[in-house]
Amino acid sequence: MLGFVIGFALGYLCVERRVGNIESAIFGHAFEQVSRRHHGAILEILTRVYFVLALVAVTGIGWLRLRFQLKGLRERVTFCQNYRQKLGKYVASQGRDFDAYGDLTFHSVRMQQELGSLGMFSHYKPAGQNIMLGKTAALLNLLPELHRRLNDPLTEINRIALTNAAELADTLEEMLIRNLGVLDTAEKALRSGLHNPLRLFQAGVQSLLLLPGSVLFWFGLAKQNRDDGWTQKRPFLIMSGILGLIAFAADFVGIVVGWHPFVEIVQTILKPFLK
Repeated sequence: MLGFVIGFALGYLCVERRVGNIESAIFGHAFEQVSRRHHGAILEILTRVYFVLALVAVTGIGWLRLRFQLKGLRERVTFCQNYRQKLGKYVASQGRDFDAYGDLTFHSVRMQQELGSLGMFSHYKPAGQNIMLGKTAALLNLLPELHRRLNDPLTEINRIALTNAAELADTLEEMLIRNLGVLDTAEKALRSGLHNPLRLFQAGVQSLLLLPGSVLFWFGLAKQNRDDGWTQKRPFLIMSGILGLIAFAADFVGIVVGWHPFVEIVQTILKPFLK
């Protein structure tokens, strides 16, 4: 918004000087006063148009941001669903579908990252070991343990071992179901935001705030987290919310009152801070 105001101010001066010169050359001094009145009216209309275009542009950027987020979320949902189906297929084969297990292992790191805190144990005791581990990745530890128990010859004749294997499989599936529930809630929130102009405007402001970091990432000078995860932190949300509210209010006032009254209002607000 600040860049828009500065750019418009420069454009205003250039347009005013050029239009004034053209009118003087064409109509002469007789129509100079009349043309200046029309000139001022036209500029007031243009300022309102520019403010409207700025509002539409930021809102459009926010719409694109939410659409891309929704697309990425749907891909994550599909990945989790496929992983759950593959796990069910492997368990149904009693551990004999080694292709399914290979796929589960191949994508286990990504799935563990998708689960986040839902896929972590605060404490974990490995089977057959008399030790207690602290914060541990659940899927990366339970999946090999499930494979070991399903392929243990004693499992087929030992009811306790078979029950333990089934419990491991249930634990893994419950984690995946919980993750799908979280993703479903996030998807509903994004779809609701697509129909909320204020939410779209806020998303546009967030995109503009993230632009410098994105440029650094494109040039390999910074690391970008998946889905801009750090943008969900409270400090960024508060900052973007405040800036978005100020930008929206400034744009709305500019549309209603025009450029010169808008500048006077801004000067009045900033006057105590400029002393």
